[in-house]
Amino acid sequence: MSRWPRSRFGSAVVAAAAGGGAAWAPNRPAATGTLLTDYLFNYAGTYPTAADTPDFDGSGWGLNGGTIAPATDATAPQDPSTVARITYPASGGGGGGEGNFYRNLSAPTRIYVCISFKHSVPFDWNGGFRVAPQPLDSGSGSNKFLVLFGPSTPGNINLETRFFADLTGSDPPYWLQVVNGPTDQIFPDALISSLNLDDGAWHTVEWYVDSVIGRMQCWADGALKWTWNRSFPGGWDLLLLSTTWGGGGQHAFQCFRYYDRVTVYTN
Repeated sequence: MSRWPRSRFGSAVVAAAAGGGAAWAPNRPAATGTLLTDYLFNYAGTYPTAADTPDFDGSGWGLNGGTIAPATDATAPQDPSTVARITYPASGGGGGGEGNFYRNLSAPTRIYVCISFKHSVPFDWNGGFRVAPQPLDSGSGSNKFLVLFGPSTPGNINLETRFFADLTGSDPPYWLQVVNGPTDQIFPDALISSLNLDDGAWHTVEWYVDSVIGRMQCWADGALKWTWNRSFPGGWDLLLLSTTWGGGGQHAFQCFRYYDRVTVYTN
């Protein structure tokens, strides 16, 4: 995935936002003790549509264009008054996104992300593409979700979680999977157990990446789904909430993704 020019944000600790109580971010490891951002997606203005708008609302989050707009949702667990809605138009094509929130990082070696989101029902999961049997094919309709970019130098490491269709080719459930760039190599042991995203409900995903001890973990709705232990470099400079849809084709109908809250801790 290509980068775009961006300015550096500071990494000052911000006060925790209201909402969620003790149940929010329940599995954060103690090694990530610096709160970088706690964002409720409560921006009530018009989201910018330019190719890159750093720190568009003073929160430290930037926005890379797209179809994002504020909305209300009485079922949102953190802040029902305002959520962010991403529109996937019926005319949209695969391989691209509909606007990405991003946050610059100051080269942490440990990072923890907790985010709540949901999808409309029905949601077009790029149904023309299916995950092949292991070893997995990186072109099989992946839908990017969370991305860590390494330093902007040759040989950098990018770590992603993606949504994939069930291995049997049926819908639902869907799987979270971790891939490594820039070669887009998919780790064969990186499938996380199934997560039904086709229920119209809010879900919370926690993602912990620790390059010091070589560990990655993922929780879905509070339950540990997957732990991966392997050596990899740290020092990331960008966290991206990606909306990239599939690898080809067009959206069969208009559908939506929603964000309610995201919290990021680093070392």
